[in-house]
Amino acid sequence: MANKIYLSHQYSHAVEDEFKKIVSDHYHSSSEMANFDDGKTSAQQINKWVEEQTNEKIKDLIKSNDLNSNTLMVLVNALYFKGQWLHKFDIKDTTEKTFHLDKSSSVKAPMMYIKKKFLYQRLPELNAQLVGLPYSNQDLMLVVVVPDEIDGLKHIEANLEKINVDVKHMAFSKREVELYLPKFKIETTLDLIPHLKELGMKMVFTEDAHLKKMADIAGLRISKVVQKAFIEVNEEGTEAAAATAMVMALCCMPPPAVELLVDRPFVYKIMHKNQTLFSGHVVNPLEN
Repeated sequence: MANKIYLSHQYSHAVEDEFKKIVSDHYHSSSEMANFDDGKTSAQQINKWVEEQTNEKIKDLIKSNDLNSNTLMVLVNALYFKGQWLHKFDIKDTTEKTFHLDKSSSVKAPMMYIKKKFLYQRLPELNAQLVGLPYSNQDLMLVVVVPDEIDGLKHIEANLEKINVDVKHMAFSKREVELYLPKFKIETTLDLIPHLKELGMKMVFTEDAHLKKMADIAGLRISKVVQKAFIEVNEEGTEAAAATAMVMALCCMPPPAVELLVDRPFVYKIMHKNQTLFSGHVVNPLEN
């Protein structure tokens, strides 16, 4: 993960030293000057850094018209992840299977197959099943939550707080699973301002924002918060990237193997220990 601040060449003197120190000490963020009067060149400058930090998976995070002479600074966060499976899928076992988009429509999608002991749980309160696929670094894991019903995704997403993924506890929940999992690749661009406002973060986007500890400039506010994300899951493992810019068990006979066919919209999380690095849902594995 990397952070960077781009400061306007004409307003850099107004940015408080204490703010610079905090972002440097606590967020390991470096700073760089940019001429925001030239929106095209400064956007290229920022986007080049983002591409370098995300192995060229995130492109064009900032548009040239996002920047102008009134821009004081751009705060950028970039996160890149590439993980190899602990148990790789055999590409020869990948076959086309039906994936249900909803109760009335479906597509044929490349479905990977593996039979191994995985972390497995039934989630009766969500009418769903959960399986955890470890990466070669076993502190990392892809968690897939599959509803019992084809149209059960909305119920899961409305109750995400009930998905308590405790990796240490789940180590006692290993079960042999015959897993069919679709390959998928997702790219998204999201304007985060409406979501931040829903969470109560409203004033910072207005002229009444109190941002004097960042820079003592009248009318300073956050004008844009945008995030782009990329994730690809295949037989070898997972590659994922995200960038955000703010302008502004008892010993007994083992149970039989569980067959888990992920053939309907599902939720996924990439976990590091008990922390979520990436999360999202797959509605159609054939669409980016």
